[in-house]
Amino acid sequence: MKFNPDGTSAGEITTTGSTYFLDIVYDQDLQMDVIYQPDGTNGVIRKLNTSGVELGTLGTGHIISPISVAATADGGVVVSDASSSAPNAPFRALVKINADNSVAWTISQGALGNLAAVFGIAVDTDGSILVADAGGNKVVRFSATRTLLATYGQAGGALGELTMPVDIMVDVGRNFYVSEVGNSRVQKFNSDGVVQTE
Repeated sequence: MKFNPDGTSAGEITTTGSTYFLDIVYDQDLQMDVIYQPDGTNGVIRKLNTSGVELGTLGTGHIISPISVAATADGGVVVSDASSSAPNAPFRALVKINADNSVAWTISQGALGNLAAVFGIAVDTDGSILVADAGGNKVVRFSATRTLLATYGQAGGALGELTMPVDIMVDVGRNFYVSEVGNSRVQKFNSDGVVQTE
């Protein structure tokens, strides 16, 4: 669904042949009217304009069932991929796909950062990548080239702790916000990972 700034309906966008939508991101950093939409059934990321016209796809042949997506400044995407298109399929890998559909890198489940189940991805203004690991009750920061930079949080309900973090976003001041299913809240952290408020 598409909405105007005042919350009124501006219609809907329906892409042909796509089902099982789990995420959507607008490529505002590149100042282009491009929406990236994971198509979990067909194993691609669809690129759409804001009127719903498909501009192409990314990930063909490289991903199985994308869960979440974030746009990178080079025109590519970082994708959280599942092992199949079945509901509740286990997390398979975090994949960086370039604008030409080549794969820059992959981080498999349990490998670098010990990722368990990534549901949310955000790209910071310095190009680093933040992932909300719902299965690991943490947020992990990687460089644009796959280097592990930091891990934030641990399982729990106290301030700064996380239980099933499922989404993440970054503001212009490089603070990041994490939504948690387990604690039914959103927490705000600064760029160093120090919790600010909930």
